[in-house]
Amino acid sequence: MTEDNENNAEETIESADYHKRMSDISGLLKKAQSTIEEVSSMSKKEMIAKAPAEENKEIPDEYRQRMERWNKEGYNTVRLEPALESGIPGLVERVFEGFERDVERLKEVERSLNNLDTTGFRKREADIREALKDPEGIVRTLKHLIELEIDIRRRMEMDI
Repeated sequence: MTEDNENNAEETIESADYHKRMSDISGLLKKAQSTIEEVSSMSKKEMIAKAPAEENKEIPDEYRQRMERWNKEGYNTVRLEPALESGIPGLVERVFEGFERDVERLKEVERSLNNLDTTGFRKREADIREALKDPEGIVRTLKHLIELEIDIRRRMEMDI
């Protein structure tokens, strides 16, 4: 195999990896958008109405401890407070599960960001890193990561 053929094969593999990553990120973006739209479109009354009829039961301390841990880690936990205040265990469980999924997605975004060569894009990298503690903005953060990856890819193609 000639050197040009080897380079083309490497570029094809890199391109396939890139497209798979973009597909994975797009899937995460869709999941995040769905979760955020569901939760943010509900008023407190709607959340309570959707919850099973378990009002005024004792909410396990585990939930408050999880919220405190996320607060200490720097996450914006504003979404959790109304659920805890509702006193409805089913609602609390659903909201906390959604929040935890979003935190995990933000951690995936951070791992992806850590694997990028952001030389020349430090301001955009810093903006994304700043948003990594805000599950409410996960859709916007994923969008910014995808845009950054596209611009990095374009820069790499121009350098070739």
